[in-house]
Amino acid sequence: MARPVTLEQLIARIRRRADMADDPSVTDADITDIINCSSWPELYDLRIRGYGNDSDCSAGSPTVTGADMQFPTDFYALRKIFVVDNGRATALKRATDDEMASGFGSKGKPTHYFFTGNACLLLPEPDATYQYAFMYYPSAPVLVDPADTIDDVNGWTEFIVVDAAMQLLQREESDVSVLMAQKEALRQRIQQAAANRDQASPPRVTDVAGGQDADLVLTGFYS
Repeated sequence: MARPVTLEQLIARIRRRADMADDPSVTDADITDIINCSSWPELYDLRIRGYGNDSDCSAGSPTVTGADMQFPTDFYALRKIFVVDNGRATALKRATDDEMASGFGSKGKPTHYFFTGNACLLLPEPDATYQYAFMYYPSAPVLVDPADTIDDVNGWTEFIVVDAAMQLLQREESDVSVLMAQKEALRQRIQQAAANRDQASPPRVTDVAGGQDADLVLTGFYS
């Protein structure tokens, strides 16, 4: 985490921005609720849409029973699923409705998956015990303790500060037009910057099969 910002620091910045530093009618719990339920998740979505293959992505081994693959409780969005065989991981394709209908009931080494929300169905149904790995985006972590931190990246937490301050002022029916303009400017800045965070090289996979359905070599991704 390059630039950690604590919940305590966020609350103090929000109070200053809303001119409520010493307002006893607004509690830290009120502000924390706004951060966790609205402002922070919105920024998190911007981060994922902008550079979803970057630092917000996690890796793991899902639980598989028959053809059903269950994701962990912090699962938010799926990036890739792999079936691992002899040290080689092959990315599964997302099945269409027609492919699901035609492949339902058949057995073999899975080649496709059908996403069902917090889990997925493997197609064809596994005919043996295979190892799987997947990449996913966990839900935005909930900030509870004053010392809990999130990465400020390059000042992006200002989005949280402006949005939360705007919501506090809206409760008082105050004019928030300036904050709304600032929030929109921050949104555009984050969207533009997030898409260009990895400037070292374009995204790529390693083709070790030579065909259209090339396998992926994922060094260190699985044990």
